[in-house]
Amino acid sequence: MLSMPRAAAPGPGPSPATAYSQWIDACVAAGWRGVPAVEEVPTRDGHDRVAAAPVRARWAAPRFACAAMDGIAITAGPAGAAGVWQLAAASFTWVDTGNPVPAGMDTVVERERVRLHADGSVQITGPAARGRDHPDRG
Repeated sequence: MLSMPRAAAPGPGPSPATAYSQWIDACVAAGWRGVPAVEEVPTRDGHDRVAAAPVRARWAAPRFACAAMDGIAITAGPAGAAGVWQLAAASFTWVDTGNPVPAGMDTVVERERVRLHADGSVQITGPAARGRDHPDRG
């Protein structure tokens, strides 16, 4: 039977700091940079890339004030009004996500916090701070 020669026992390896330094040197030699490189590319070439800084739109989209969720559009009460409160049927409008918020109204209360009564009025629970679920379109 043929036997394989036994490999020489490995000697002591480099210290962890030395091994790390050698690894970093090899990475740099292969083209790796320690910090991300910032490149300007056309939008069409941006797939699978990460933005180096915040990207800002020139204008809001859509270009009108719209509801960010289903619920009722209202004119907010006192700053951050909380608790349980009632609204008459004429003081709110039902909206769905993406609907324009009616003129004069500045807040959308999500449907889950609205309880409809037989007379058309509603009961709202929780806060309804001005601008809630209705992004300011400035």
